[in-house]
Order: sequence, then C-alpha cells, then structure tokens
Amino acid sequence: MPQGFVRRCHGDLHLRNVCLLDGRPTLFDCIEFSNQVACIDVLYDLAFLLMDLLHRELGVHAHVVYNEYVTATGDLDGLALLPLFLSERAAVRARTSATAARLQSDPADQAALGEVAREYLDLALSLIEPAPAQLVASVVSVAPASPRSPDTSRPRSARRRERSCSAATSCVSRCSASGCWTDSTRRATRRG
Repeated sequence: MPQGFVRRCHGDLHLRNVCLLDGRPTLFDCIEFSNQVACIDVLYDLAFLLMDLLHRELGVHAHVVYNEYVTATGDLDGLALLPLFLSERAAVRARTSATAARLQSDPADQAALGEVAREYLDLALSLIEPAPAQLVASVVSVAPASPRSPDTSRPRSARRRERSCSAATSCVSRCSASGCWTDSTRRATRRG
C-alpha cells in the first residue's frame, strides 16, 4: 500500500453495515460527516468487523477476513496492534450499547441492552488479557549419514511420527512467534 495504512476509511465497518448485493458483500453507511473521524488506520477500521465476527462466535470467518487482508496488503506489522484495536472496538460497542440501554423506556429492553454491553465489555477485556507464558518444545531429528541408507535402527512408524511432530511443532512455533495464534484470539473465538 504505497499511501500507508492511515487513510480515509469506512469508519463504521461492522456487520450491520454490510449487506449482500448481487451475491457480493457490500459496505454501506460509512462515516461521511467528518474526515477526522474517518481518517484512521486501515487495520483499526477492519478491527470493527473482526471484533463483530468474534462477538458472534464466528472466529473462523474473522480469521478468513484477516488472512485476506494480510494477503492483499502484506501488513504483518499491524498484527501487534490487532488485540488493542479489537479491544477498543469492543469497548466502543459496549459504550454505545450501555448508552442505548439507558435511553430505553421498557425495563426488559434496558436489561437486554445492558447484557449486550456487558458481553462487549467482557470481550474487550479478554482481547487484551496477556497470554500466559508457554513452553514450546521442538523435536530435532538427525538425518542419516547417507540419504540412500535410511536409519533402520528405529521402526518406520517412529521415524514417520518424529518427522510429523517436528513439522507440526515448527508450524506452531512460527504461528506463536508471529502472534497469529494468541490465547486471547482463541478465547475470543470460543466465547460462550
């Protein structure tokens, strides 16, 4: 993205402002009244949609949307900001829901919106909760002296398990190191 990541965006990108038009997701109701409000980090704008998907327990969809964003932009540096952006968007939704609850005349509507506000606040807090320290172990396999002479001192199934375990550990280590699989993201996708 040659113009950087801060630019005029939708500004209010959540699921209620997305519709299917001719089978394609179409955004509407963007912020038009203020360039100051709508000129934000692209990932902060996207975080509203991602948070909304997480709140509705659509974590797989949130991951697909985020992966498409990274594929299109190459913005891996924004990953470190994502928990903060998600949490802030959930806090905004908690505030607007609490405000809407206070404006209701029907006690049942007040209670329902108050509960929604609490859910969003819980989500906001969980998204910035530090992940516990984890120990990542890796299996190091030693290649045989010659590629033509396989290591026959161990059964073939043991050698196959070792290669699979080593590959899986490497993948998990890479994802954990990049932050794409954080505990807070897992928690948010398993809310309920």
